[in-house]
Amino acid sequence: MSVLREYDPETVKTFPIPNQSVASSVSCTESERTERRHFSNELCFITKKFDHGLKKAHWINAVRKSKPDKVAVEAFLQQLGTVERKFHLNSASNLSPPQVDATLHYTLDELGFFAITCSKDTLHALSDLLDAENRQFDVRGGNYTRYFNRREQPFTNATYGMVLLHPDHFLPRGQILTVYTQDVHKCFHPTHYAPSPDGALRDTATSSHPSSFTSPVQTGGPVLVDDNNTYHAAADTSQRLPPFPAAIRRIVPVDQVPLSLNPFLVILNADMAFRRYLRIPQYEGQQHLCAEYQELVELTGSVADKIYYRRIVSDAFRHSQIVRKAVVADENADMAAAENTDVAMGGVDEHGRLSGQSQSQSLTPKGRGQGGGRQGGGKQGALRNSRFGLEVAEPGPDASDEQIRDYCCYLISGRDQPLSHKEQVFVSSLGLHPGAADQNPEDEESYSEDYFGIEDDEDDEEEEVQEGPESYFQAAVADKVLQWQNPGGVVSV
Repeated sequence: MSVLREYDPETVKTFPIPNQSVASSVSCTESERTERRHFSNELCFITKKFDHGLKKAHWINAVRKSKPDKVAVEAFLQQLGTVERKFHLNSASNLSPPQVDATLHYTLDELGFFAITCSKDTLHALSDLLDAENRQFDVRGGNYTRYFNRREQPFTNATYGMVLLHPDHFLPRGQILTVYTQDVHKCFHPTHYAPSPDGALRDTATSSHPSSFTSPVQTGGPVLVDDNNTYHAAADTSQRLPPFPAAIRRIVPVDQVPLSLNPFLVILNADMAFRRYLRIPQYEGQQHLCAEYQELVELTGSVADKIYYRRIVSDAFRHSQIVRKAVVADENADMAAAENTDVAMGGVDEHGRLSGQSQSQSLTPKGRGQGGGRQGGGKQGALRNSRFGLEVAEPGPDASDEQIRDYCCYLISGRDQPLSHKEQVFVSSLGLHPGAADQNPEDEESYSEDYFGIEDDEDDEEEEVQEGPESYFQAAVADKVLQWQNPGGVVSV
């Protein structure tokens, strides 16, 4: 719901607007303070830009509409001791606070052009905490559950940062990312960032070599032109996009600090993204990221290893599977009871359903995930072309800790959210995905968002585009990747 619909016109007048200091008001009423809180909830998690079209970003997912998998993922994370006791996938700790720009969400979650991880300082602080808790686990012979007080630092002051994995695709041809900061008067000020020659996202106005720049458009700063007439940010010494907090903080008593975003979940999400990136053939075993990004990737992987502590992850996985089997047994019992009731009622209606049978009860095995369709036979084709690369088999009783970890990564990413046919064509046309792009588009339904998508995200209506890699590339970049950019930053070459 937009602000104009939610608030009356007189209330809307109290909203802060660009170039007008909040301090210029004669007085600050309680109503104004309330509206500012609503206003801050409409700011993008990454850019802090005011936007009514934000989307929820779940950092950890499960296969959509699969209660057993959902419960298993929740039980696994609880057993690791990294989430609250009553954690579920729709908890605030698993959602970006506030939400994320829709296209940033798409390029982050679907295309994997960048990843979000914790800042270097936060990663080091969390690593120290994990070391201490893991030592306690060892000292007590495994009879110990790790505990982290998320109402204290470094959780309450955790900061996050972007790591560009495919900068030329995320911001091609001189495009910029505008990030806003607030001054003491709550007024927003933009800073423009673009990929530098080393691939990092850097401030366009902090060049140490201004003579190598030109300004063909007003982008808030000079732009570097390389030999291919491609525009970049300054040099490698220019300021990188600094870490940002989860939300604009308010001073509240310690015991009232809300349990918002859990940095452990962000780290697990980033670790999966980095592992996918390193599986791409042309990047495997090679360093293609700048030194700053490479350090963040290595630190993130190190902290993820400590979260998946070898003596804890196996027990947590087995516990989650016990919980999952219990849920499956309950569902089977309910289904059997419903079928017995339907048979007792007798009679068939005009649609072939037993009298009194609901539409949900009349689903064939195809719809129940027992073979065929979206949740059945088509699943194998989906998993073959997933961003994980292939289906990860469930570990056996003699599985190693690494095999269990791989399967858990696979499980908590919604079985890695396979790409649709058009997304597969697009990503393959960029050379960013090892899977085949010749999957039959008629099979797209078998691995659609209805089964593998993020749990609470709305289904976006796809625009009609011509078939073929080139046409889809154009539609994806023009309509999905760049639609949120500042028009003033677009360079036509």
